[in-house]
Amino acid sequence: MAKNPMQRRANTSFLLGMLITLLVAALIIGFLVVQLVNSRKEIEALQTSKRTVLVLNQSVTSGQTITTDMLNSQSVDSSVVPENAFADKNMLLDYSLEDEYGNSLRTTQITKEVQIVNGNRQEFDELYIIMSEEDRNGNISSNLYKIREVTEDKVLQSGEEYNKYYRYNNPEFAYDEADVVNGYVYVNDQLEAVEQIEGRYYTRHLNEQPGERYQTTSSGGRYYVQANNTTAEVQQDGDQYFFMNGSTRVNLIKVGIENVDQSITNGQNVSLEVKFYAVQDNSEKTEWIIAQTPLIAKVSLAEKTVMTNSLVTKTTERVTKDLRRQEYNIIALPSQIQTGEYIDIRLRLPDGTDYIVASHKEVEIPTISGIDTINNIIVQLSEDEILLMSNAIVESYMMPGSLLYATRYVEPGLQDSATPTYVPSNDVLALFNERNSNITQIALRELQERYTNANAEAAANIRNNINSEIEKTEEDDRIDAVIEGTDEELVRIQEERQLYIDSLSN
Repeated sequence: MAKNPMQRRANTSFLLGMLITLLVAALIIGFLVVQLVNSRKEIEALQTSKRTVLVLNQSVTSGQTITTDMLNSQSVDSSVVPENAFADKNMLLDYSLEDEYGNSLRTTQITKEVQIVNGNRQEFDELYIIMSEEDRNGNISSNLYKIREVTEDKVLQSGEEYNKYYRYNNPEFAYDEADVVNGYVYVNDQLEAVEQIEGRYYTRHLNEQPGERYQTTSSGGRYYVQANNTTAEVQQDGDQYFFMNGSTRVNLIKVGIENVDQSITNGQNVSLEVKFYAVQDNSEKTEWIIAQTPLIAKVSLAEKTVMTNSLVTKTTERVTKDLRRQEYNIIALPSQIQTGEYIDIRLRLPDGTDYIVASHKEVEIPTISGIDTINNIIVQLSEDEILLMSNAIVESYMMPGSLLYATRYVEPGLQDSATPTYVPSNDVLALFNERNSNITQIALRELQERYTNANAEAAANIRNNINSEIEKTEEDDRIDAVIEGTDEELVRIQEERQLYIDSLSN
């Protein structure tokens, strides 16, 4: 049956409406798909741009020691993170490493794979130190030593095992940029990868490494070296090159191959001239004591601050074998001092002269039943500092009108520690000169620099001034004053101890 025009128009409108609805729905779905894809790309880009960093989980004050329990790992946008941010706690701990001589240990991420011509893997160690050393001719040079960990030689300390470290007795050999071709040098006629460290180029540590370079000449296929203003022919004994320096045989390493094309990984060919080096035997090694020096905040830092190496510094209080917690009750303290602040301990003489006995010491105020004690402080001192403090305390008793007191640092994280100016008595100086085994090598070196050589005259003048003030009091009176002062110390110690015991019983 034929449809009337009104029905056909209605059907047509219905179909057209459905078509438009489907088209709109398709456009919406297409738009949503595009948005979803873009969102996924943005999420993926955001995830790939994330970087894990260490952030503080609490606020810290300037000079406060930073410990790993104060830090949390957090993933943040790398575009807002400084390049020197600490990525994990191991980086923070590595940054705090020092050896017993006060040399900072460096770390370098040079453990990446380097394919040499023969396909072997080339790795470098991560720890190294750079030391300024003087040779027998008086020449000063900066030598680099790699630090190895001896995992098979464990030591028991405080109930836990830890690995020893050692370094070879000879420094790593550094190549100049002129010796390096496309990241490689020739050693013993073999191509070795090098890595740049502190502006020099180093290979793996070999038992035999090049030492002094000798100027070479070649004639008729034979090689000659210049030594002590004379020319000597290079000879060969099996695989060993050598020349005779008078009656002394000098073993050599030949580096480079003259007029021989050597293919390198990138396909380039190079020609190297022949160089000869004296052999230095690096098979001997020495155990190297490594310690972690506490890190402190340079400035006050808020919670959730991203930690970078520019916000922390190494404290001057090295954790050495002779470090002890010393409690004193005879130091005049500032009225507002609190635990965690840094002080200098000074001795003021009756004539107005004033000397620093110990510098940049973090203070701990002992508490009894949650209340700070009035006169007592605890500081960490090394053996040499304990001797200086004991001497200063005794001499303060000998000089009526003298004062042993503390001054506070304003920004201990930014301010360097002051150099002690107090010069002890000759008896105490003799203890330093006797090479007291309880005093670390670095402390002995600092004491020698402070009291001898260029500073000897100034130290003598200070000591003479202190002696003159002491001698203003009769010897018998000085002895009585020391006995009386020591007795008062003991009484205060016993009183504080009794209060502490009473607090425990309550």
